[in-house]
Amino acid sequence: MKRRLIIWLAVVVVLGTGVVVAVGLVHKDYDLNTRVTIAATPDKVWQVLNDFPNYAQWNPHLRAVDGQPQPHSPTRLKEIFPDGREVVRQIGMKSMAKNYEFIWEGDLSPAPHMLTAKRKLIMTSSEDGGTSLRHEIEFRGWLSGPLSQEVFSRYAESMAAMNAALVQRVEQPE
Repeated sequence: MKRRLIIWLAVVVVLGTGVVVAVGLVHKDYDLNTRVTIAATPDKVWQVLNDFPNYAQWNPHLRAVDGQPQPHSPTRLKEIFPDGREVVRQIGMKSMAKNYEFIWEGDLSPAPHMLTAKRKLIMTSSEDGGTSLRHEIEFRGWLSGPLSQEVFSRYAESMAAMNAALVQRVEQPE
């Protein structure tokens, strides 16, 4: 009986190790990067991005943001994807630097750190007085790889829609 238990434990350890190795082999960090030129000052873009209560009026992806636009503020997002899927998640604001850097991070998987996403919105002044916006999402964790391509595709579509809506919102006459 004891010998059987030891054999079963050895099998479980070997299989578990195999799964960890297999997941490690397919693991690959993934980044989505976009750039948008906006015919408005970074101050105006910054103002719109920090106006959380009005996101539902213009943002097709982030329909609700509950929290304060400041570092380490607990914040809740309601995301809507182009396929109609809705997700509400808790995020951590990482940076709200006045030099136009807006960064937050959250877990996308049920288990912590299996798949995390860090969103960055970084604005710089362009030569013509407008704004160059870098909108990036970095995906990290064991599930970041081939298993998550569907997630990455949904986020890429949502980023494009959010960028277009932000340009429209900021460039509209007051």
